[in-house]
Amino acid sequence: FFFQAEDGIRDAQESRGLGDVYKRQNLNNAVFIQIRQLINGHVNKKMMKNLKAEILSLVNLLGPEGEKYMFTCLLECLNFKDPKVTAASKDQFKIQFLSQQLNHYSTTPQFIDYFPCILENLNLQQDAFDYVSEIFKSLKLQLNVQIIISASLAQSHNTALISAGTALFKQKLQEYRSFDKPLEFPDHFIHTVLYLSLIHI
Repeated sequence: FFFQAEDGIRDAQESRGLGDVYKRQNLNNAVFIQIRQLINGHVNKKMMKNLKAEILSLVNLLGPEGEKYMFTCLLECLNFKDPKVTAASKDQFKIQFLSQQLNHYSTTPQFIDYFPCILENLNLQQDAFDYVSEIFKSLKLQLNVQIIISASLAQSHNTALISAGTALFKQKLQEYRSFDKPLEFPDHFIHTVLYLSLIHI
């Protein structure tokens, strides 16, 4: 009887453990869905501040996976080949929000690892170099952010992204050399710049 009771306790504990896992999975799925709905929904100027805060609070619940999903949703719904994309009122929130979050999250250690995965999941229908160049131009990203994004692609496992990232990295370093003032980079990124400079420049 003793062993039967022990097995029963263990089975109950395992059952509760699996139940907790399923609950977390369901909660995460609900958060992912909510992030996409908020990003894809209609936005007016009065809603922007509260909407940003709501999206970021959901992203923080998921950590890096939430960050990846947020960037994926934003990139999927913007057509950077359209010259009117930055001027279109319906896309203003997405453009501003994407630019702000790239400026912010590019300084985090995990960004350089997960950003190439986002582009791989997008199944790009155009050259990666052209696509990322259009992002830089449309969002008017700071040069240091452009260099970080380029470096992240250059360290990808995807051949096309490595090629695009390396070419962009070289191009942006040339622009940096002619820049009037020094740029700030996160400490963890300095080693990456030195490594890529040694093997590619």
